[in-house]
Amino acid sequence: MSLDMSRNVTAPTVRMLGVPRSRVALAFGAYATVTVVALTLGAAPGARAVFVSLSYVGFALAALYFNLRRVAARDESARAWRLISLAALVAISFELWLAAEALAPASVYIPDAAWLVQTLASNIPIALGVFLLPHGSQHGHHRLRMACDAFAFALAAFLAFWVIGARAEVLDSTVPVVTRVEAITSLTLNTLELGIVVYIGSRSAHRFRGPLGWFFLAFSVLTIGTGIVLVGRVRGVPTVGGVGELVQLIAFPCFVLAPMSRMPNRWDWVDEASLGGDMLTYGPILLSMLLVLPASFASGGSDLVLIFGVPMLAATLLFRQFLAVRDVRELSRTLEQRVAERTAALRRSEHALMQAQRHEAVGRVAGSVAHDFNNVLHAIQLAAGALDDAPELAPWHEELEIIRTATRSGAALAREVLEFSKPDLPDGDQADVADTMRSLEWMRHQLTQRQIDYDVRMPPDGMNVRLAATRLEQVLSNLIANARDAVADGGRISVSAEPMWVADGLASTELGVISGSYIRLSVVDNGSGIAADVLPRVFDPYFTTKSETQGTGLGLATCYNVVRSAGGTVTVTSQLGSGSQFDVLLPTSE
Repeated sequence: MSLDMSRNVTAPTVRMLGVPRSRVALAFGAYATVTVVALTLGAAPGARAVFVSLSYVGFALAALYFNLRRVAARDESARAWRLISLAALVAISFELWLAAEALAPASVYIPDAAWLVQTLASNIPIALGVFLLPHGSQHGHHRLRMACDAFAFALAAFLAFWVIGARAEVLDSTVPVVTRVEAITSLTLNTLELGIVVYIGSRSAHRFRGPLGWFFLAFSVLTIGTGIVLVGRVRGVPTVGGVGELVQLIAFPCFVLAPMSRMPNRWDWVDEASLGGDMLTYGPILLSMLLVLPASFASGGSDLVLIFGVPMLAATLLFRQFLAVRDVRELSRTLEQRVAERTAALRRSEHALMQAQRHEAVGRVAGSVAHDFNNVLHAIQLAAGALDDAPELAPWHEELEIIRTATRSGAALAREVLEFSKPDLPDGDQADVADTMRSLEWMRHQLTQRQIDYDVRMPPDGMNVRLAATRLEQVLSNLIANARDAVADGGRISVSAEPMWVADGLASTELGVISGSYIRLSVVDNGSGIAADVLPRVFDPYFTTKSETQGTGLGLATCYNVVRSAGGTVTVTSQLGSGSQFDVLLPTSE
């Protein structure tokens, strides 16, 4: 029996710049319909103008509806869509006014100043809205590079359209001043909007897969349409309902689709510096210069816009190149520093691994020897006890006591070696740091006899570490005893505990522990300090700078083994003649 599973499989939605392809087809199908109807009305300019204006209104109403839906979502982009909605309202109002003028030219009149007001009132909100779309945070040098790219792009586009048609209209004294101001303002704002889009997306091309891609298309056709309108005005061709406005109308399906578009998954800053991003930015600049440079030479220095604009564009590109070279050098220095840091961290990790392996090998051998040695000492103790009861050996009583004392000392040493060789503890042990520090108050009397200032900064109760209380007491007592032997009479020893969070970078490169919550125990003395050549060996088993009667060299090694077995670490900093500081890092039990 076969099962047809095809019914349960949902085909993935094909998207174009974050919008389902069916919606894109519907929007541009509506535009194509409007274009065909407008062209068929070419013999009736008034009807054509009314139809194009009402088409503008229809698209603007659809864009307003979807914009308001994004505003209602109340996400981080709501403020941007609110401003874009304001621009749609301005466009709707003005296009209805234009349609009324075309229907009743005798009673409805639009002054030239209204065009300027409409240009400002629609373009400024939408430019601000696009700029406020969430696009992640950038560092200062990233923002400067992006600003250079955006300014060069906008300036190149402005100069190209200035040469194509804006210059002729602005310099035409027969055109009203307000109309000329509106023309240059419209062109400036359109290129500014393109610059804003390039600012946001030129160095992170994945952002064009969302609303930004539709805005880029919209502003591009608006700029091109504005250029066509300007050329038409210079030639005396009617522009209301003309080809320029039909090209500009392409922007409105884009404005409808932009709020439908899904945001890219990654809005965080990623400096891709890809070939596609560079072509997006510098390709149009190169094409515009092919128009601007010949026009600049042909003007013979009479065009002030080109006189100032071309050098400004060249200076911007040169400054952008300077920034690129600087960034490469900075990246090289940063890379070298990171390699050095990683190398040092690797060496520290290798040293810690070798030390742990040494401890494990020495501990295994020492444990076996200590166990057998303890059995031998036990046999000697039993024999010495038996001989003590023999009357004929009474003259040897003192010698037998020496044997018993020596065996007791040997047994104590064997127990210390066994403690070193078995640092592991059962899971679940925990100790209250404050209780353990209070249990070591008996050491204060011993230190006071030598006039050593013993300062204990007691932590609050409830600071627990993943270590048995007896083991924690063993670690602290060993470190305090080590500090006691290092300071002269009248010295100072301080003990403290504090919580500490270890981040990933610090954990992996500096301390050799996993990230998380820890308690740091510090034992600081102002004693003789440790020489730099001795410091790397202080945790090695059986290494000591003391005399044979003062220490075995297992105290610090045992501390190291116990703490490492608990998932912590021990570090030491010291300066010869100034004292030492031992820091124990133990994971909390929470």
